Amino acid sequence: MMLSTPFSFFFVAGMLVGIWITIYSSSWVGVWMGLEMNLMCFIPFLVKGKTGGMACIFYFLAQATGSLLLLISGLDIWSYDLTLKLYMSVGLLLKAGVAPFHFWYPVVASQIKWSEFVVLSTLQKIAPLSLLYHCDLFMLGQFMYLTIIMSGVVGALGGLNELKVRGVLIYSSINHMGWVMMPLINHSMSWAVYFSMYCMMLTSVVVLVYFYSIYNLTQLYSPETPFWHGFVFGVGLFSLGGVPPFLGFFVKCWLLYLVGPFMDPFALMVLIFMSSITLFYYITLGIPHLIFVWENPLIQQRFIDLMVVSFVLFTSILGLWIMPAFVIWFM
Repeated sequence: MMLSTPFSFFFVAGMLVGIWITIYSSSWVGVWMGLEMNLMCFIPFLVKGKTGGMACIFYFLAQATGSLLLLISGLDIWSYDLTLKLYMSVGLLLKAGVAPFHFWYPVVASQIKWSEFVVLSTLQKIAPLSLLYHCDLFMLGQFMYLTIIMSGVVGALGGLNELKVRGVLIYSSINHMGWVMMPLINHSMSWAVYFSMYCMMLTSVVVLVYFYSIYNLTQLYSPETPFWHGFVFGVGLFSLGGVPPFLGFFVKCWLLYLVGPFMDPFALMVLIFMSSITLFYYITLGIPHLIFVWENPLIQQRFIDLMVVSFVLFTSILGLWIMPAFVIWFM
């Protein structure tokens, strides 16, 4: 766990302060300092473990390259030179792990612990995404639409060949980044709402996987799996994949309603089609597991089991609670 030692609190606080400095800094130097502070405070968590050294090197090289591109673009940040804007956008996309600059993300995410995986997929992406929101991405319209298409394609097709739960979550994150980029192109703050909902759904699934030690997809079909474990895991997968009427479905519909009319039709069509593929393998994972676990008796639940089940159900079935407001919004 990330907070297992007193020094861990110091590094976590440094990460949060780095994000705060990056978002609210009024100078380009302050932005760079915040990003580097966040980077240096996260690296100690990657060093732990047998394969942590390799993950640390990959992560540091990717983030250092992104910082270098930001420094190059910062030489004349107020200029409307498209080359400098392109350098800045590529640097931020590289830091956020958005396709086609995602090459480091699967390597690093597959070699770290679950707690670090959640932070890497959620907290560490806040600063670069916030900076992208303040950039004039409309000037790089075709390039940004390419990132949306690539994120959808890589996230959908990459997850089809995965046999581990972590691999499915990694490529699902890349696919969700394509949806996050949609409102960023149109300079809409709805990206923050979608990303927050994605963080909640991902955290709920990872908490379930961590506490119940579900690592391979073959474990989902074990007849010894308790009923509540399988049921809640299936619900969490459905929500993350966007199955109606769970939270992931309503957030995507809401995003399409807000920024869909302003999007390139081809890029929007590709993103929706690729999301349907991710929806397919999420349903493939969840449905058979729910069928198997119905045959198992309801076992005595520990307090920690009840807490995990309650958290996942609260997050996943949130879509049922907001459905009346969603219907009124469309009326």
